[in-house]
Amino acid sequence: MAFTISDKSTFFYNTLDTVVWMAEAGDSKKVVDMITALSSFLRIGLNNGKRFIQIREEIRHIESYLKIQKFRYEDIFGIQY
Repeated sequence: MAFTISDKSTFFYNTLDTVVWMAEAGDSKKVVDMITALSSFLRIGLNNGKRFIQIREEIRHIESYLKIQKFRYEDIFGIQY
């Protein structure tokens, strides 16, 4: 996924806002799932400084991103494989 610095910042801040909203609602399971997806997304994206990643890692990266978006837009966002 080719994000610009601005896109990454907006995505990150919006994701954290969603986590706060879920935490305030007392939905700890969703908070854990969202933080886990965000952690995976960032870990794969940082890629230990490598220029390329394996296809399976890219798929996991996309899955993490989609999972986060599903949490954020659960009523209007669906994933179909």
